[in-house]
Amino acid sequence: MSSFRSYMKSRANFASVDVTRTVDILGDSLSIGTGSQTGVPWHYRPEMTNRPNSLWRSAAYGGAYLFSAPPITAANMVAGKGSAESIAILYTGTNDILSGARTGAQWSADMVTYSTTLRAAGMKVVACTLQHFVTNDAQRIAGNAALVAASASFDAIVRLDLAPELDDATDTTYYTSDGVHLKDAGYAAAATLINAGLASV
Repeated sequence: MSSFRSYMKSRANFASVDVTRTVDILGDSLSIGTGSQTGVPWHYRPEMTNRPNSLWRSAAYGGAYLFSAPPITAANMVAGKGSAESIAILYTGTNDILSGARTGAQWSADMVTYSTTLRAAGMKVVACTLQHFVTNDAQRIAGNAALVAASASFDAIVRLDLAPELDDATDTTYYTSDGVHLKDAGYAAAATLINAGLASV
């Protein structure tokens, strides 16, 4: 799948990457750096210091939905998991709720279903709540609450919704003018929190 872009991330050199340890990202335009002034996605920022020698792979593209034709299915992610350690970071769902295609409760249930498949295969799952956006925000809030209530279905939950930098989509220090995508400062805030979540599993 063309959207499933593999890359190696090592703070030292690429030869030190351990292909038996994988970190897979399921995302949308927020995971490809849309809005970033430098074009750097959150998972390639200096704030992401955990698992530097694992093989990082991103399954993300702009306009991606979780509920319908996600960038990679849970079954396909399992098929490519690392033999020593395999972690998935689920930062997806903005389009599902923004478009009205899914309610917050439905999005949370979709996240649980996806995670259940991964964890049954021995993968660890880090799930991200959704940061503020204006359209359908009540559903975003409800979805985040449902996701937190289902925390037993994940190995860690990253509370992006509680980040002070990400609680006002009209704040152009962190958000672009569309009120959805982030600038570098916003992605840095998200990366810091996701890095902590990753370190906890």
